[in-house]
Amino acid sequence: MPHLNINALQSSLVDDIALLLNGVKDLSSLLQQVTEKVQIFLEVDRVKIYQFAADGSGEVIAEAIDGAKLPALRGLHFPAADIPPAARFNLQQSPHGTIVDVVSKQKTRCQGLFLPTQPSVLLNAKSDFYEAVDPCHLQYLLNMGVLTSLTLPILPNETLWGLMVAHHSESKRFTRAQLVTLDVITREITIGITQRNLLQQAKQQEQEELFLQNIEARFLHNLNPWSEDKRFEAENIQSFLTQMLEIFQADSSALYIPPGMALEGACAHSQGAAPLEELADYPPWQTLIQGQKPWSSDHSGPETHAVTVQVVPQVYLTHALTADQPLYQTLVTCQIGSFLVIPVQSPHQWLGSLVLFRQEQSLAKLWAGRQDHDERNLLPRQSFQAWCEHQRTTPDWQPREIQLGKKVGYHFYIVLLQKYLAHLIDYQAALTIRSRRYLMPTFLAVS
Repeated sequence: MPHLNINALQSSLVDDIALLLNGVKDLSSLLQQVTEKVQIFLEVDRVKIYQFAADGSGEVIAEAIDGAKLPALRGLHFPAADIPPAARFNLQQSPHGTIVDVVSKQKTRCQGLFLPTQPSVLLNAKSDFYEAVDPCHLQYLLNMGVLTSLTLPILPNETLWGLMVAHHSESKRFTRAQLVTLDVITREITIGITQRNLLQQAKQQEQEELFLQNIEARFLHNLNPWSEDKRFEAENIQSFLTQMLEIFQADSSALYIPPGMALEGACAHSQGAAPLEELADYPPWQTLIQGQKPWSSDHSGPETHAVTVQVVPQVYLTHALTADQPLYQTLVTCQIGSFLVIPVQSPHQWLGSLVLFRQEQSLAKLWAGRQDHDERNLLPRQSFQAWCEHQRTTPDWQPREIQLGKKVGYHFYIVLLQKYLAHLIDYQAALTIRSRRYLMPTFLAVS
């Protein structure tokens, strides 16, 4: 193909990808269309986009294949050991791409991009350089049926989000124009992911700020004490706890207010399958929601210091909880997998706790080949045939959620404090009126 035609095809593909980035809102659909176009452009057997998870494992989230020379991998997960930390670091340090040729046992690290205004001049004066490939990696590719592999990292905010990978079942050379085009496309994808992440974060932040503002507005428009209008306040609290479920992606929620602040003994409300009734009078649970760990030697009480947000991420893996059979069995019966205890407090005063629960989930996860968790087995996987693993897990509480929980706790502290002060003012006024009524007949008698 003449150089001019390659440039024309290159320009057309980049323009098509740019249109997709601006027009397709769903990221999954966008990436699938990108892989289809890139596969045709490179004339390879497979192009896939691989996304890393927080634990280093990954999933093929988009894929385009030509014929049946290579098996389909879309939707399959790969363990973290397939791309260990050192390999991920090397990929991140090779932003322009890495080519592995299995036949020659050689790896090529691509260097530099063409300048937009001078197509024949390299931006980076360094040429591509070569190095040997780890034998395990070569065998891994052979077991997959791949003889040529081209990998480019996707790096939004300089973080390794995933990879764009081209596989071919035969030895293949890529032209400079193809490499440059793929480099540009990968950068476009990176920008698109970054923009979508920023929009999602902005939308999430707006939703959270509105929720925080509405906490005080919801309860403080009527400063009658809790006991004045129990039905209204109970409905208001239930509505608040329901919103907590949506904001925190929780399955159930509860509010505990100790005697004094609730004005009529302790006050507890729940939404969903929170195990309040079963644990209401159980001392270790009361200790836990009042800011202490029942299995800790420090029981100085929440009044003596600021209480921190407590996270119990996996109930069935927390030894101290499993050892407390009444508490553990109650949580298991309610299918509670993890919970978050949010203190309702200022820096120096604890007034209650909000508790969010997440239920345990049974997930069916498709892996590329049966997983062997024996660390002594260091041989590359022989088969990539889909294997289903049933996992027992609960979504983790993210740092963002913990920080939001602290803010919710402080805003609700303001609500409780103002309610309590309003009650004291009403109570003092009632005592004054009662005192005057008592003294008036005596005054009239003396007169």
